[in-house]
Amino acid sequence: MAWFALGIIGLSPSPHLMPKIEPTTKPLAIPPTPPKPATTLPAKPKPPETTKPPIPAPGRGTSPIARQHRDIRSQPDYNPCKLIILNGTFANKAIDLGIDIPEISHSEAPSWESQESDKVRPVLNFKNLGNRSISFDCTFFDLNNDVAHLAENLKHIAQITGNEAAPPRLLFVQGALRAVECVCTSFNDKYSDPLPGNKGYRKAVCSIELKLNGGRDNANALGAPLAATPLQDQIDRESVQDRQKRARVGILDTLMAPCLKEKSAELRQLVDANKQGDIDAIARLSPETFVQSAIAGVFSPELLKSERLQSKLKQDLALAIAQSEPSVMNNPVARNFAVGLASNDVGFVPKNLQPQFPKTYSDYQKILTAISDQTLDEASSVFGNDSRSAAEKLYRVGNCGLDLRRNGGKQLAATSGNDAQNLKSINQFFGSKPSSEQIMQRFGVDAKAAESLKNGQPYQTKNDFIKHNSQGKPESVGYGLWVTFEKNSTSA
Repeated sequence: MAWFALGIIGLSPSPHLMPKIEPTTKPLAIPPTPPKPATTLPAKPKPPETTKPPIPAPGRGTSPIARQHRDIRSQPDYNPCKLIILNGTFANKAIDLGIDIPEISHSEAPSWESQESDKVRPVLNFKNLGNRSISFDCTFFDLNNDVAHLAENLKHIAQITGNEAAPPRLLFVQGALRAVECVCTSFNDKYSDPLPGNKGYRKAVCSIELKLNGGRDNANALGAPLAATPLQDQIDRESVQDRQKRARVGILDTLMAPCLKEKSAELRQLVDANKQGDIDAIARLSPETFVQSAIAGVFSPELLKSERLQSKLKQDLALAIAQSEPSVMNNPVARNFAVGLASNDVGFVPKNLQPQFPKTYSDYQKILTAISDQTLDEASSVFGNDSRSAAEKLYRVGNCGLDLRRNGGKQLAATSGNDAQNLKSINQFFGSKPSSEQIMQRFGVDAKAAESLKNGQPYQTKNDFIKHNSQGKPESVGYGLWVTFEKNSTSA
């Protein structure tokens, strides 16, 4: 064991003294150093995909303010309106409108266009109702955070989301008022009360403008109110007959009373008794009532051309013009001047008034013809530029009648049995889907007029027929078509 001893004292044994050891197996691999124990808590397992929170947009993070805080301990929580998104990613989500909305503005602008005219105030033609605008300011405030989080929350009402091609439609609710579908058309934000440092502002006042959508398939198409109204409640309690009677009596009193005063009751009684076609009843009307009613279209042209009413019209119209003529009105000789007009005899006129008689008589004849023929629409020759003085006289003696004529006076005319039968026959004729050639033959018109006749049916009244087929022309044109059809029906 000499080699062992030498090893102990630090000497290397001689190679020949060391036994030779042959390995029987390959050398073992040195095992890796075991990892050190973890000094931090193990990571929590990831939540399932269905519970993952939405990933915030890069650079925006999440809002530190969930909603506008309201302290309702000392006062009521005023919340007069709501704004709800109807479609898109945020469908059925209500938008936070801040602390309160002290006032809201609604505005509408129905569109009427001026028709081209020559030297006179033009007629207004209706174009469309226009969209209602709703505008209001809402206020946001947060003591410790940038209030931009709440102000920018409003911008979702004008954000295009999902598969939509436009910003969302909105439901605006203001108490009992409901505006379905609105769209946002304007934003205006005003920030104030800054936070210390570069942290934004505590307060924001946001102005919003909405517009109410329309369209033929929309309940808003005809401009109905957005809440229940007392006037609609009254109408809903009336029968159709009550409504027609109220409208008839009301329009007579409203439009004729300023000219006829207490005598407007005469016309109301005549209409209530349905005696607009009774010559005897008409002949008993006062001159003022008769002239205004004839101008209004209450009597048919056939009726006015009867000998009795033609005589009354000449005398009553002459008196009305004489009483409105400068230097003649309020003069004891006014009746003499009227007799001269009715008889075309200047001898009845005082000498000092004779110089103005020829012109007055010429205007009187134009007005008489227009009333007799019931050609008092805008295209009538009595309103032409070469008849200016005649038109002025007509305005003076018949302004109330003209007002009534434009607002349903002709609908007060009595309908004879023949008129009712003719109206029924016209609608039945068009109901049979006649060709253009058949329409042209039955009414005696060209192809263009035939197309217009077809487009206007079905006709509700005789006046409806005459009005539609006299557009831009004297009413005698529509009346002529009515008579032509009636004659051709009789001869068929």
